[in-house]
Amino acid sequence: MRDEIRAAFGLPLLDETMPALFGQYRDKHTHKWARTIASYDAFVFVTPEYNRSVPASLKNAIDFLYNEWSNKVAGSSAMALRTASAPSSTCGPRWQR
Repeated sequence: MRDEIRAAFGLPLLDETMPALFGQYRDKHTHKWARTIASYDAFVFVTPEYNRSVPASLKNAIDFLYNEWSNKVAGSSAMALRTASAPSSTCGPRWQR
């Protein structure tokens, strides 16, 4: 996702000087991203899970805006792989030894 967003919108790490709450965007890439998000009624995020959270690139893209996300339906599905080193209490049945 990070590469697609960066290629389409040129979003770097959050670089706006004012909090998104105020909607006073100064950068062209933020204005373009805001217009795109404002044009949709709902969102479905399907993403890998990193350290039991969303990837930093997704969080960064969401954090760029505030009002554009308001009053819209959003759903998400995060996917994670279980590894042998994962604690059994949080990841399902224990491995048999």
